[in-house]
Amino acid sequence: MAHINYKHFTLGIEEEYMVLDPESRELKSHEQKIVHEGQKVIKDKVKAEMHQAVVEVGTDICQNADEAFNDIGILRKTISGIAESLGHSMGASGTHPFSH
Repeated sequence: MAHINYKHFTLGIEEEYMVLDPESRELKSHEQKIVHEGQKVIKDKVKAEMHQAVVEVGTDICQNADEAFNDIGILRKTISGIAESLGHSMGASGTHPFSH
């Protein structure tokens, strides 16, 4: 059996967050304000999505799972803080449970 050198493998994480109204928990358009403010801090690690109530983040290329876990934690904290400062909440799920 051939030996695999796992040091050649890298990984990264992308996540999409729903922008929510903090009271009703309904999807809320942020008109790219979160993306614009996020790019000031985390540069190209935050991107707009076609849907105005979604924000995408992505880590750099990571050498191992610990590095990826740390990077995505920083991105989550940064984006949720920006959203909160703009009067929004953030959520993550495959689909929104009640919005159409």
